[in-house]
Amino acid sequence: TISYCNAHCLFCAYPAVADTISHGIMEDAVYKKIIDEASGYQPKRISLLLMNEPLLDRKLPERIAYAREKLGEGTEVTITSNGSVLTPKIIGRLIDSGLDRIKISIQGITRDTYERVMGLNYDRTFKGINLLVDTLKERRASRPGVVLSMVNVGHNEDEIRKYKRYWRRKGVKATTVAFENKGGNIKEDN
Repeated sequence: TISYCNAHCLFCAYPAVADTISHGIMEDAVYKKIIDEASGYQPKRISLLLMNEPLLDRKLPERIAYAREKLGEGTEVTITSNGSVLTPKIIGRLIDSGLDRIKISIQGITRDTYERVMGLNYDRTFKGINLLVDTLKERRASRPGVVLSMVNVGHNEDEIRKYKRYWRRKGVKATTVAFENKGGNIKEDN
């Protein structure tokens, strides 16, 4: 729904193509048309993202609620985020929206690795993710489910075990995935 990202992840094609694509926020009419048409097919999942930071779209919670209403409980509504803009207000709106799952891409457990791989502020992101987890517990909310994902890019390989232990102690599923060079747009020597 939005074509911007605030991160500079070493493993993502966005920094390499950001200057070559047009940017903007999807018009409400276009979004509703897509969701309305998708509702005729009863998709198992709809993910509101593509090489962006979906939480930069201020209308995202309303868009999620619209998808939830039109697609019904048979469709899982998900986003993948870097978690860097999670605030109490955004967290509350996401919980209330009916979002089923938020996957948070977090590429290190130490400040140095995280900031080197993602180009974001470690303290702000970890504070936001912990606030999300705590708020879900306080509200006894079953959704959105929270899954953390780390791409093994070499710089963070030594932290994978520590990362999984840290988040599992908090009751959060922590996964790892292999690096994929998105269409050759990523310098693998990074």
